[in-house]
Amino acid sequence: MRADLAAKQGDLSAIKGLRLSAADGPVEALKQMAIRAGIPGRDFEILVNVSFGVAAARALEAGLIDGFWANAMGAETVVDSGAGKVLIDVRRGDDPADVRHFTFAALATTDTYLERNPAGVEAAVRAIIKAQRMLRADPSLAQKIGQSKFPPDSAELIVRTIQRATYPTRCHTIRWSTFAFGDAGPSFDRISPIRP
Repeated sequence: MRADLAAKQGDLSAIKGLRLSAADGPVEALKQMAIRAGIPGRDFEILVNVSFGVAAARALEAGLIDGFWANAMGAETVVDSGAGKVLIDVRRGDDPADVRHFTFAALATTDTYLERNPAGVEAAVRAIIKAQRMLRADPSLAQKIGQSKFPPDSAELIVRTIQRATYPTRCHTIRWSTFAFGDAGPSFDRISPIRP
């Protein structure tokens, strides 16, 4: 959110009266967070599809929005520029009622592909876990890749973003025939662990 707003990290009530941005999809987690904190949707405005991440950070810097719900790179961008500060960091448990479980990185595949190539899917999961362990041990590895993929100013922020990140100690497969966000949050049919 904007750096000049008087709000303490973790105080979700600070969103009242603000114009917030969130991408389509992730906006559902923001709505659930507000619901679970007892904040009615009429108490703040959500501008969906203003964009997310670094683009949302630029919109905040330009004064087009008061805050945004996006990825860590977007947050790091506004904190680094001085235009913004972090209000809620779900990776650190600032969210009410475990909304942190609504936001996660995912590798998605179909049941058909999984049945045809279970070893390949397991290898991909193990590679992700290995990469996370490598980054935890040496966050500067992210800068090498970031320099080839991102603008220079963003590439420099990647190391700090990785340093602040938390990584799961376990990975899980989540299979669902229905995945729905309602007042009760997401519902999954089955969750099972993957051994790294």
